[in-house]
Amino acid sequence: SIDKALYTGSTTLPDASNQQLPQWKGMLLCHETWTIDGANGCDVDDIVMENDIKTLAECGFNFARVGISFSRLQSANTLTGTIYPQEGTLNLREIEYLDQILSWGMEYGVHIQFVMFEVPGANGDVKKQEVMFDLNDSIFTDEQLQKDVADIWGALARRYKDIPNNYL
Repeated sequence: SIDKALYTGSTTLPDASNQQLPQWKGMLLCHETWTIDGANGCDVDDIVMENDIKTLAECGFNFARVGISFSRLQSANTLTGTIYPQEGTLNLREIEYLDQILSWGMEYGVHIQFVMFEVPGANGDVKKQEVMFDLNDSIFTDEQLQKDVADIWGALARRYKDIPNNYL
């Protein structure tokens, strides 16, 4: 969980609302866009590190768009062929890592925006190991998939409901 002191104190980050978005300055940091553990020598658990967030802040940036993986939020093994949630549960290890990234953002004054990658039928289908990205439109037609994606976003919204908009 996130230390409440990180988000209840003062911040240099501007207020953000659906009425007025600040001019963020930052970049995309891909946390879990690799679906194969160790692809190209990358350790998927170490793609976004504290130093990345700190360096952004030191360079005058105040925003990081962090990619999160639909499949890794659901299970520890991304290539089992199982894409949908296991009995409606989320991978707590991955959720705790998102907490850590958000905590670093708060500590260094960098707004974090999570964006979900690897949703089947949206921007790549990891169900087929031999074809990493088999594009299709199942996100628009598969009601179970739509529910699963909504459930993940709902769980994240409940977890982070007390975090002020200038941080997340």
